[in-house]
Amino acid sequence: MEERSDKLARIRKLSILLDTKYKVGGFHFGWDALLGLFPLFGDFLTTILSFYIILEAALLGCPLAVLLRMVVNVMVENGMDFIPVFGNMFDFIWKSNRKNVGLLEAYLKRPDHIRRQSNLTVIFIFFIFILVLVLGLFGGYLVFSTLKTMIFG
Repeated sequence: MEERSDKLARIRKLSILLDTKYKVGGFHFGWDALLGLFPLFGDFLTTILSFYIILEAALLGCPLAVLLRMVVNVMVENGMDFIPVFGNMFDFIWKSNRKNVGLLEAYLKRPDHIRRQSNLTVIFIFFIFILVLVLGLFGGYLVFSTLKTMIFG
């Protein structure tokens, strides 16, 4: 059976390969940013590898709230990929895999602190999601009612 330190070393190495392996002019980037230049295929492959890191974190005992923070990190990066050009630049800046390995390492060192912090983060994200949903529905209602008034009088 593989030891915890071996698993951690393996996913740390993977996160470095994906996010910070290369350095140009003081700027670090990895295969995540490079493969992201290939639409669909590159993003798909790097997303699978990012979720592999999250799976390993789950197997190492990370609680749900910490895993959700990790998923949010990956989804922020992938969400930005829908914006042409900016999404590719964002891949060079947002290092979700390094963030997630950092979260895992922090959790393994101070589990109670990181669990509490992650719970608060997940609650905050949930409320932001609800707020965006409500504002979106309200905005849609305003647009629809304005169009209805303009068309039908």
